[in-house]
Amino acid sequence: PPPATPSPGASAPPPDPDDGTARMDASRAVGALAAAERTTVGTVQQLSSRQHAIVVRRQALKAELVAAKGARDEATDAQVAASVAEEYDRAATLGAELAVLASRIGAMETELRALDDEYSAAEERKLR
Repeated sequence: PPPATPSPGASAPPPDPDDGTARMDASRAVGALAAAERTTVGTVQQLSSRQHAIVVRRQALKAELVAAKGARDEATDAQVAASVAEEYDRAATLGAELAVLASRIGAMETELRALDDEYSAAEERKLR
């Protein structure tokens, strides 16, 4: 007798594990899963590498910031001394140096915040 035709709405029979198509589908699924895992591992490695670079840059930036703040404090003290001694040209020059230092310190603090945000975002992405 000919094989029975399934009625509309009937579910298809489960795949035959001995069927070559089912084995090929399973093999493709395993391959796709392995590729996804390699991609995930690679992404985590890239994020970890970027986090390491952020930590190194952050440490260097912190050292620069400490030095800049020290220079600012010294320039402030020198400006006060110059003003007291009525060395107004020197005081004005020091005032200009202070403005440059203040700008540089602000830029460094902004970069530090951005690095902290980027590090946190990378960590969050690694945990997904």
